[in-house]
Amino acid sequence: MKVYHKYAVGAYSGTIDDSVFYATKTRTRSIMRRWVMPRLTVNNTLLGDIGKNLAVLWGDGSADYKADLKTYTERYFGETPSEDGFDGNRSPYANWVRLMYAWADDNPSVDLKTLTAEDFGITGGPVSTVKNAIDNGYLAPISNYADLTETF
Repeated sequence: MKVYHKYAVGAYSGTIDDSVFYATKTRTRSIMRRWVMPRLTVNNTLLGDIGKNLAVLWGDGSADYKADLKTYTERYFGETPSEDGFDGNRSPYANWVRLMYAWADDNPSVDLKTLTAEDFGITGGPVSTVKNAIDNGYLAPISNYADLTETF
């Protein structure tokens, strides 16, 4: 259903009550549909377990490593700004999740669902610092990254 909003609202994206809205390309109205509970699958459960484990690992990481990842994120978006003003990878945590998935894809022995901080300390050499992650191709390169050497 096409929805026109009042009070100078061109378009809305999000959920209200049992409805889901998303903006049209012209941003002059929204499309609305009824919200439906998605069918749970094995893949949903797997992604949920991986997400929970990565959140625990991120909490165990050092503050210096997180600061380096924040610096990397700021430098990256200073060099490559988004064309539309929106990019889902503007947070250090999102970049870390991205590099962890890239590292796991490259190394079949890494299981993100069961990876612990101790295991990461032993096997995580290629991504133990932001500099290593960039050198090994798990993060997009930036022009100045030699100082991002704090360990996880």
